Amino acid sequence: DWKWIGVRGVPIMGTTMSCFYYRRTLYASIPVASRSRCVVLDEDVSRHVQSDAPFYVALADEREILVFIATDQAGTFSVRINPPLVPEATEESVTLAAGAARLIKLKRT
Repeated sequence: DWKWIGVRGVPIMGTTMSCFYYRRTLYASIPVASRSRCVVLDEDVSRHVQSDAPFYVALADEREILVFIATDQAGTFSVRINPPLVPEATEESVTLAAGAARLIKLKRT
């Protein structure tokens, strides 16, 4: 039973788009039309995140950073968030059930 969907770096209309749908909200790096609540963040900052999860994406704007971790199979996955998103690299383990996801929210400093 899927509770999320996501894409990263999809070429579209002369730019790229990264987005994910989670808990009835669409989070996207560019404006999109949606019947669901939509949150647009300015930039895909996934290049500053490392994870062994099957899917991850990080989006940010001037106020916050969202790191989305998701999987199709149950497991424990490591997530490393690197500068400049955080002052010092941080790493944590995330345990997810099959088809589950987790959204990590960080305030910009």
